[in-house]
Amino acid sequence: MPQQLSDSIHTLTADSAALTPSDSLNLCDSLLCADTLAVTAATVIPAAPEPPAWLSGMEGTQRPWRVADNSGLLALITLLIVLVAMSFRYCRRVLAGYAQEMLTVRRRQNVFDEHTSGESQAVILLVIQFVVYTGITLYGAVHGRSMLPPGPTLTLTMSMIALTAAYYLFQYTAYSVVGYTFTTAELRRQWLRGFNATQSYAGLFMGIPALTLTFYPSAATAALFLGALIYITARILFIYKGFRIFYTDYTSCLYFILYLCTLEIIPLAAVYSAAKYINANLFNLI
Repeated sequence: MPQQLSDSIHTLTADSAALTPSDSLNLCDSLLCADTLAVTAATVIPAAPEPPAWLSGMEGTQRPWRVADNSGLLALITLLIVLVAMSFRYCRRVLAGYAQEMLTVRRRQNVFDEHTSGESQAVILLVIQFVVYTGITLYGAVHGRSMLPPGPTLTLTMSMIALTAAYYLFQYTAYSVVGYTFTTAELRRQWLRGFNATQSYAGLFMGIPALTLTFYPSAATAALFLGALIYITARILFIYKGFRIFYTDYTSCLYFILYLCTLEIIPLAAVYSAAKYINANLFNLI
């Protein structure tokens, strides 16, 4: 092998001696290019394979969660609708009686005021309907359109329903105490029936904004406006009946103003503040 390499060198030297200067220059360029290509071929790194086509495209965005995306709450709404439909006969009778109770004040008991067990269950069902639909509407009022995963969405909505139920129980208890203190047993009973009447009718109509917020959140502004209008109308009717019961002379207006501030304005503002606090601190509370 060394002998063959030596012979090749001698042959190349002899051949180069017979070349002209221009031929020698061309030969050097050819050898230099060959060496460069050999070095480049030895150092080139093969290119990485292209990624598959399904990995390319626009980056997706997170879809906002709605109340309608949660099967648990949908089951609750469906169950409520079914129960109201099954008790429609009793609910219609109760609502027919409540239509008079919202405005009229009687000084003696009516023989038709007693309810059967089916009508008593209908009264409870109408109150539950008011609590659920008002809680969903309150959720839409404090939550807005920001994104939440489905777990906190259900937790927040149920917390708004629980807050509405607590507010209802507080009002019923407070009205019972005020009626027991400042009026007769019959007028207190009529005042409480007027409260249940306005809340039942409000719950019946509150289903429109609540279901709109659930299935059509794009119409949230109109739904919230309608819900506020329904609730305020129900409160005005109840306050009007309370004024007819408790008004005796001009001096009673002072006590009535104190009642409005203590039981109608301050508790409602406290409930809304509590709802906003729960919404802002949801992830710290669960």
